[in-house]
Amino acid sequence: MKSKINGIKHAKKIVNNKLEEIKDSVVEVTPKAKEKAIQFAENTQQAIVEGANDLSDKVQKEIIEFNRRNNHPVFSKEDIRSEIKPSMIRIIPSDKRKNLIGCEHAIGFTKIKPLNILEMYVNKVSEFDYTFYPSAEDSIYYVDPFNPNHFIDLEYYFAMVKKAKVNELKNIAFSLGAKHFSVTFKVERANFVKKKVEGSHKKEAKIEKIKVQEKEEAKYQYGKDDYESIEIGAEMYLNGGEPQMPELQYFKNDEDIISLINMRMSKINPIHSMSYDLKYSNSSQINQNIAIKIDEALSQFKMSGTLSALEQVKREQRTIMNYKIDF
Repeated sequence: MKSKINGIKHAKKIVNNKLEEIKDSVVEVTPKAKEKAIQFAENTQQAIVEGANDLSDKVQKEIIEFNRRNNHPVFSKEDIRSEIKPSMIRIIPSDKRKNLIGCEHAIGFTKIKPLNILEMYVNKVSEFDYTFYPSAEDSIYYVDPFNPNHFIDLEYYFAMVKKAKVNELKNIAFSLGAKHFSVTFKVERANFVKKKVEGSHKKEAKIEKIKVQEKEEAKYQYGKDDYESIEIGAEMYLNGGEPQMPELQYFKNDEDIISLINMRMSKINPIHSMSYDLKYSNSSQINQNIAIKIDEALSQFKMSGTLSALEQVKREQRTIMNYKIDF
């Protein structure tokens, strides 16, 4: 594109020089003929210059369209449409794109692949309706699972979600009038072999020539050596009280938690004590596919370092939350 513009400028210069030569060469004719020749030369010069300007404007327009199509500049918060709400935000101090033709006044840029990513300049953060934890600085953030306008620094994201889950279980115990509750995290070893108590087996039956397989799930007995870590997330003693319906976010689709609430709220035969082993990843918002895309984005930004969303997700898949509650 730049070479086209330079070529047009060079062509204009040559045309001007040649037409000046034509004017100077018209000396051995009558004054009237000379005047007509010069007028013709000037008209020709003007037509060529106007044509070159039109071509230059066309090339300029093509450059603007090319830069905007390939960089997706954002000029105001209204440019962020509802169907492409960002799932990740990268805050940057500056970059070369702000000097591109057609992008000079951009306050940020969007990327659709591998995720909906918004890149914004640190001095333009206030022009968007987003909040950031712990603060808005040169870093990369992922959207809060339950607040699309709040973004958490990816370095703190998984720890923040873990804390939020503990707080929700704490609130459930408080709302249901518990006298005691505890949350314990148990992370299985990545390469351990489960000890079988009852092996799985298949029963086969033929019904109208259709083969039906029934598989009984094997039961396993865990020992301390089967876990790479055991951590108490929270424990609390309370005075107890009448149960009230708790608000749920992370556990709103967890069958065990829903069952616990229903039994505690029942007036017929309310429970007094329960213990659950909740699979941590069931209440997580980032699965393996999303984690792979996050790591791909980090790699593109050369920000991968020691941070890997996929490794965090794999650890979550090996984590059990033991939730004990007494009334």
